[in-house]
Amino acid sequence: MNRQALRDAVARYNSEGVAGLYDRPLPGRLATAHSERRLQL
Repeated sequence: MNRQALRDAVARYNSEGVAGLYDRPLPGRLATAHSERRLQL
């Protein structure tokens, strides 16, 4: 873990408590049905 990631985690913990440490959805495009189906094949 680098220093910036640790600082970010501590800041989220201080503002939101333990809930701030859980993973959050990443920004970006959502997977389409076509790409999800390709993964299943």
